[in-house]
Amino acid sequence: MRSWFYKLLMFCCVFLLCSSVFGQNDNYVIVVFNSWRLRLSLLSAFFIVIFLNLFLSYTLRLFHYFFNIWPRIISYRKKKLFESNKRSIEQGWMFFLENRFTEASEVFSKLIDSDIDKRSKIIVALSLAKTYFLLGKNDESIEMVRYAEVLSNSNSELLEDILTLKSSILIDMNLPEDAAECLLRLNGIIDIQYSIILQLSLKVEIMLGNHIKVIDTARLLLYDNGIDKDSLYDVINKSGAELLKDLIDKGLQWKQQWRNFSYNERLLPEIALVASRAFVSEGDYSESEKLLELILSKKLNNKLLYEYTKCELSRIPRRLSKIESWIEIYGNDPDLFNALGILCLHSQLWGQADYYFSKSLNIRDDSQIHLLFGIMYKCLDREEESIAQLFKSLNNTDSLFVPEIINNYRSSLNGLANDSNNKEEFEYSNKEINNNNKQVSDDQYFDSDPLPVLFFDDTDDEKINKGLK
Repeated sequence: MRSWFYKLLMFCCVFLLCSSVFGQNDNYVIVVFNSWRLRLSLLSAFFIVIFLNLFLSYTLRLFHYFFNIWPRIISYRKKKLFESNKRSIEQGWMFFLENRFTEASEVFSKLIDSDIDKRSKIIVALSLAKTYFLLGKNDESIEMVRYAEVLSNSNSELLEDILTLKSSILIDMNLPEDAAECLLRLNGIIDIQYSIILQLSLKVEIMLGNHIKVIDTARLLLYDNGIDKDSLYDVINKSGAELLKDLIDKGLQWKQQWRNFSYNERLLPEIALVASRAFVSEGDYSESEKLLELILSKKLNNKLLYEYTKCELSRIPRRLSKIESWIEIYGNDPDLFNALGILCLHSQLWGQADYYFSKSLNIRDDSQIHLLFGIMYKCLDREEESIAQLFKSLNNTDSLFVPEIINNYRSSLNGLANDSNNKEEFEYSNKEINNNNKQVSDDQYFDSDPLPVLFFDDTDDEKINKGLK
């Protein structure tokens, strides 16, 4: 409107100027309206037109202002409400970050019922769902996630965020089946496998025990530089070992899966341990030996080291030589001395066994060493010293290693055998150690701190003897 007015004013000025310069001084304008005739001078007509334009312009502006008072009030109220809700959301998030979840839930609950836009309400609902979950209110948490899911039915972007959070909550609630269904919906919405979704899928597959999918998912995540590679290899290590165990227990071709593992995966300790035992059970002792030596030459692992001590007598000299070479690599490690002592004990080289056990004991006072000393003394019929070493093994251990003392060592230990403080889930058999240096032990004990099962487990010895035959 202003540009139109200025153009008209400029035109009138130019017209008036031209009329004054080139026209007569008695120029006038006659306005005719029906029977009305109005005669004005050119100058008067010019100012009247200007006045009428100004009057019309401001009159229209005035009407426009009055007609827009209510929308202006509504807009002002919305602006103030938005600022207030924004401050409340920020306050709720600050409570959340400060781990003040009760205060945060109160703030978010008020915002859910307030007049805010749909996107903000969805975000608040998700925040409230997470807060409820951290407070242990699982039912309320799922309810808020579903409420946000209903609100975002027309927005695929927000639905993706909702399903991601829902999957995470369901996983934390130990509901892998529901989480898997949620992730399946999420995969149908998006085309790209984001890292966070792969991590959630990995957790679900671990909980469901789908070892093949766990390994495949972990391999995909290895390409993500933002994730710790060691943790992924640890997942592959555990799942790969369980997969091999399942195949072996079911009598399936485990070697096909073994060949499917990459070179680095075969060197993982749990996988290598299962494979080594499988090779031994099939009579392939050299393959088992090569595998263990390859891994132990790169990195010392106690489980594999003690597994390396389980062998037939003809292989003991080679293994003694290998372990001695590893001492040059890793230094005076007590577990290496233990392994040497165990091999010597197996060969009935009592002096060398005593030498290596003593060197290990000088480095680390360990209940295992006292127990091995007790075994050696029992084999030498030195019962007094054997019992003394067994007492030391009890005095130098934690709560995970408190076996029930067998009654046939000495009648004076009968009270100790019935003592409730010494009865734990790990118990020993009443069999005495025979000439082959075998003693029965619960495998659960060796899970906490591995010992050579060859000397303590008749079952494994029987398997090896069958393989030798």
